[in-house]
Amino acid sequence: MKSFIRSLFILIVGIILGVFIVVFGLVSFVMSASKNIEGISVTTTVNKHSWLILDFYGTIREGTTSDFSDILSSSENSKQIEFLKYIKAIEYAGSDMKIEGIIINADFTFYDRVYVEEIINELKKFKESGKKVIAWFSTGVNNNYLLSSIADEIYMPNTKSADLTLKGYYLELPYYKKFLDKIGVSVDVIHIGNYKGSGENYSQESISPELYSSYISLMSSNYEYFINTISENRKIDKNHLLTLFSSGKTVFMSPEVAKNSGFIDGFFSFDDLKNYVSPSIKFDSISLYNYAKSIKTASQNDKIAVFYVDGTIYNYFTSSGNNRGMRDRTVGAKSFIETINKLKNDFSIKAVVLRVNSPGGSALASELMLQEIIKLRETKPVYISFGPIAASGGYYISCSANKIFASNSTITGSIGVVAMLPNLEGSASKLGVDFSKIKLNKYDDINSLFKTRTPDELEMIRNSMKDTYDEFTLHVSQNRNIGMNDLSKIAEGRIWSGKQAVDNGLVDMIGGLNSTIEFAANDLELSNYSTESYPKTEGFFEKLIKSSTVLFDGDFSAEYHIASKNRELKNVIDLYHYIINNREKCSMLLPFYDLP
Repeated sequence: MKSFIRSLFILIVGIILGVFIVVFGLVSFVMSASKNIEGISVTTTVNKHSWLILDFYGTIREGTTSDFSDILSSSENSKQIEFLKYIKAIEYAGSDMKIEGIIINADFTFYDRVYVEEIINELKKFKESGKKVIAWFSTGVNNNYLLSSIADEIYMPNTKSADLTLKGYYLELPYYKKFLDKIGVSVDVIHIGNYKGSGENYSQESISPELYSSYISLMSSNYEYFINTISENRKIDKNHLLTLFSSGKTVFMSPEVAKNSGFIDGFFSFDDLKNYVSPSIKFDSISLYNYAKSIKTASQNDKIAVFYVDGTIYNYFTSSGNNRGMRDRTVGAKSFIETINKLKNDFSIKAVVLRVNSPGGSALASELMLQEIIKLRETKPVYISFGPIAASGGYYISCSANKIFASNSTITGSIGVVAMLPNLEGSASKLGVDFSKIKLNKYDDINSLFKTRTPDELEMIRNSMKDTYDEFTLHVSQNRNIGMNDLSKIAEGRIWSGKQAVDNGLVDMIGGLNSTIEFAANDLELSNYSTESYPKTEGFFEKLIKSSTVLFDGDFSAEYHIASKNRELKNVIDLYHYIINNREKCSMLLPFYDLP
């Protein structure tokens, strides 16, 4: 009976949605004025002298989004946009004669540094068309100001309530050993690589000198890029900037102080800004989200596939996609290999751009994925574009590509191996739980969660991990043409920014996703080509057929919502899920910390 009701529900909802889509499509067809911009179809009405507004404050996705995301989104900040569509919208706007210029409403553009960097590069190209870029915000901090700095003019409202705060970078890393001791939990954390700090906060009381030096180096590199970019874009002397930052004079700046210091150009409310940019005719605009969603490109015979590898790398059987309770999406080796085979056998695809945004994960899965990329290269070239993070296993799967691109602020490297083996024996004892062990051989219980491992057991695990590390470094040495002696100086778990990785040979050149695609096209001398994104997002009806609860259960479990405002708590939940799923297997995983 329950099965019948469920099937009936799916049928009724499907019919209703089907009718809605047909009606909506007909209305859209009649009302939309399609325009062609050098082969690009913009299927929405854009009036003459319109300004494109960068005001998207939903989620930028490393991957495709569902066609029904707008229907299912309950608010503006729950909307999603594929990052490639975001930057392509800016590119297309430069050729759209109806787009007058771009306004950055930076109160809604608090993006990851890497996204900001890539958007800035597209805005530079946009300005070459002769069109202006204007920025406005009432609250400014590092990330949204960095994006604003590329604008020809920057404005704030003239009120003491508005402010601009610019700072260096800092991290607060929680260490849990004392707490775990109190509840009777211990964690054996084994590192291969002196700088491989993943999990050390569960086995140590404070940060190791090696991990500290890695983060200081990374933060210094990102800080240098931040200062240099502001200095160049705002024509402020670099040494003067450094003095302002170190003295604290860039913290809580009022609009007046910000103007006097050269960070902004003047004062407007957002409504007054509209009158300023369009004094003689009525101001008209279109949001980047609507503009990007409406852009359609004609499919060409030659294609470049953009294959997103977004999230923690899990074991072979895990499917790629959302993992309930996890901050990140997950990448399963099985799903990855299935997609690679599709790309390999599609002769219209001339090159693959692998967009990697992953802190790594399962060592075994990473090796299986790397082998498939090597096989793919036998049929077509593979280019890598690093997103915000491509480290440890994320770097492992990338090292054999034709070329590797990264942004200045990308977090990469972390060439090392780690195993995190929890021991809950003490905690169980505190609760009055004892275990009677029954085993046939000495090491049968080596993976038990309720035992203290002996020195010889730990040595057995370490030796196995050493073999994995040797395999990791051999892949990097051979594919990146770096001698083992030189590699030892940049491996052992050290973390690098994209800029540092170019300097030490782990990455070929600085460039974002669009730059990687353009390089691939030029490399293959493709004059007419289209891009196609993988893996394909499941349609609404596919999801509906799988489960009638798709409308109600969302993507995240209750524990995620509880932790959503606390980064440290999310890190703990992430690691818990990873350990439970990966168990005793060794990992190629970056520490679960984000730079602010």
